[in-house]
Amino acid sequence: MQLNFLLHRFSCLFDEACVGSDLLPALLEIRTEISHSLGLKRHHLEKIINSNNIYPEKYVAMSDVELLLLPPHLLKQRLTKLDEQQRVHLDVETWLKQYLTDKYHLDWPSTEKCD
Repeated sequence: MQLNFLLHRFSCLFDEACVGSDLLPALLEIRTEISHSLGLKRHHLEKIINSNNIYPEKYVAMSDVELLLLPPHLLKQRLTKLDEQQRVHLDVETWLKQYLTDKYHLDWPSTEKCD
């Protein structure tokens, strides 16, 4: 049952229409599993995100791929350096979501098909 749950959460990875930044909403939802359960390294995750991407506007920078793998205390430090808006009043997960949404112009309702 837990395996089916995880496979469903990763189903966006098998959808050829979802590439690059399209994958960010789904990957944000499973951020904890990516680093803890799967033990993915940054270059593996970058390959998953960008390898089939032919659209330059959907390319996700390595520095942003790394954000998905950082523990909360390091994520907050990195966002403090990267985000011009300095949303320190937000919890770190919400801050990350807002930062990536603004940077990649994510439209959460339209990307649900990739979840």
